Amino acid sequence: MSDDEVLRARTGDEAALRGLYESYRPRVLRLAFGLLGDADEAEDAMQDVMVYALTHLDRYDSDRAAFGTWLHTITVSRCRDRLRRRHLGLRRLAEWVGLRRADPLPSIDERAERLDAADSVGAALGSLTDIQREAILLREVEGLSFREIGDVLGVPLRTAQTRVASAHEALRRGLAGQGARSHGARADGSTQRGET
Repeated sequence: MSDDEVLRARTGDEAALRGLYESYRPRVLRLAFGLLGDADEAEDAMQDVMVYALTHLDRYDSDRAAFGTWLHTITVSRCRDRLRRRHLGLRRLAEWVGLRRADPLPSIDERAERLDAADSVGAALGSLTDIQREAILLREVEGLSFREIGDVLGVPLRTAQTRVASAHEALRRGLAGQGARSHGARADGSTQRGET
């Protein structure tokens, strides 16, 4: 998306506004969904972010960040507010696994298959702190650089790197722990089928 389109949108050019909305809507929705873990909440947050951004284009400074980075910053902020206000849990956070595709929200059947396949990943993700979850979503789902993550979260580059590394390590430990528990359950026979 060019700065020219943002400039035209600032003057009220409807085609430019529509272009910005259509270009960035999927990215904002995907990030909001990953942070909130709820499709309805993510849709509401996306609408909130896009309306705010497109009616406050005068606050965007291309010298400070790319337009997408500015939208990510607003999205993280709005999602944090929603989580604080509504105390949303990590319901079905595993749904974001594999969302690097053009369609930000898969069909119900696809989501069910992913949930079945990603139970252990979802549980490990659920064990992350909010700070770790934000960092890993921005890195692994949105594909941002460490510098961009720092810009979005308002932290230095080193802090962004540390948060992503911490999140990866926490996921690794969580998955290893689940594997050990699963193996232990089979070893004592308590989960074998046909036994009471």
